[in-house]
Amino acid sequence: MIGLFAFTYVSLHFLNWLVLDQWLDLQSIAADIVKRPYITVGVAGLLMLVPLAVTSTAGWMRRLGRRWYRIHKLVYPAAVLGCVHFWWQVKPTGASR
Repeated sequence: MIGLFAFTYVSLHFLNWLVLDQWLDLQSIAADIVKRPYITVGVAGLLMLVPLAVTSTAGWMRRLGRRWYRIHKLVYPAAVLGCVHFWWQVKPTGASR
């Protein structure tokens, strides 16, 4: 369940950016993904979480068998990308440089 909650949070975070920041303008979205590395990394992490969320049910676990474990190892690089996404977008605080 923690993984599905994380996926829900990331999806809502992404939708917030799509709707409130980009106003669903596809050209602006694509330009922002290419221009800002922290957004590129965040989108890559989200794309890694999609197959994890889709295959998280007991039915998918049965269908995929041992391959399910291989797919769910994507959680590790997705977590690293999420940390990098956060780290890169944080603005410096305190005294100005």
